[in-house]
Amino acid sequence: NKKQKKKRIVFFIMSLQERLKNEGSRGIVSVNQKALIDKMLARYSSDFVVARELTQNSDDALAKDVIFSFKSTIATSEKKKIIPKGVIPVNHLCVMNNGKLFSQEDWDRVASIAEGNPNQESVGMFGVGFYSVFGLTDNPVLTSGKNVMGFFWQGNQLETRTLTTQNTNLTQGMTTQTDMKFKEIRNWEMDLFYEFLTRAICFTKNICNINVLIDDK
Repeated sequence: NKKQKKKRIVFFIMSLQERLKNEGSRGIVSVNQKALIDKMLARYSSDFVVARELTQNSDDALAKDVIFSFKSTIATSEKKKIIPKGVIPVNHLCVMNNGKLFSQEDWDRVASIAEGNPNQESVGMFGVGFYSVFGLTDNPVLTSGKNVMGFFWQGNQLETRTLTTQNTNLTQGMTTQTDMKFKEIRNWEMDLFYEFLTRAICFTKNICNINVLIDDK
């Protein structure tokens, strides 16, 4: 009858699952991390989102000061004439703060896509938002104190490299930085960026100052 037939089917499926578990050949489900990050980035349409995320991370780390340091592509002979307004072509951005140093948990989290941080008082709410940096760069480098972590692509898989060194390039007084060499030259709307930062600082609890440098000035 129908009940007996249904029982036989359920038993067959369960026994098949047991056989697969105990006898089946192992395999790993691969993840195309590049495609995954590209899908994440579809949610972040503005360059300024990176600034928002890194400002928020700085605030979570109890930083008082944040620095956005750009490198322009303007000829060296013309750099002295730069007026930090309007559109400026840039190819590098380093974001620094003087907040708490990363804990081991923070380093583990930043290397785990989309994990985020459930502790609102902990250092660095890294998660999906941090991966917005990949909209600007393929190889971000994080420094916190003497510890450095770089991200590198091997095909479609993202890998990290870490080291501890006394010779970091942290600006005096700063504890943590995110260094981004851009994939391509970007025309940065400085006036809009200043307005954006003015609004962003209003939503922070700890940050007192945000400074913007262009070619170290």
